[in-house]
Amino acid sequence: MIPDLVVTDEPGLKGVSLSEKQVVLVVEIVSPSTKVKDRILKRAIYTEALIPFYLLVEPAVATLFALEGGEYEPIAKSENGQLRLTRPFEATLRL
Repeated sequence: MIPDLVVTDEPGLKGVSLSEKQVVLVVEIVSPSTKVKDRILKRAIYTEALIPFYLLVEPAVATLFALEGGEYEPIAKSENGQLRLTRPFEATLRL
C-alpha cells in the first residue's frame, strides 16, 4: 500500500519501504477517484496489518480511527475545519 502520509515511531528512517510494525499512523486523503479504495479496501488492509491509527481526510471532514478489538473505532472528528488529536500524539490539524 502507498498511503498519502505515514507516521512512524522510528526517527531517521531512510528509504521508502516500511514494515507494518514501524507504522503508527497512516493517512488517506479521499478524492473522487480513490474514495472506495480509501474508505473500504485500504481500511481493511490496515486493520489486518494491525496499524494502530488510521486518519481518513475527506473534503469536509477528517476522522481519526484507533484499532481497538480488531476493528477501527472513531476517536476524533474534525469540527469547524480543525481536527484535535490527543492520540497517538497531541496536534491540531487545520483542514
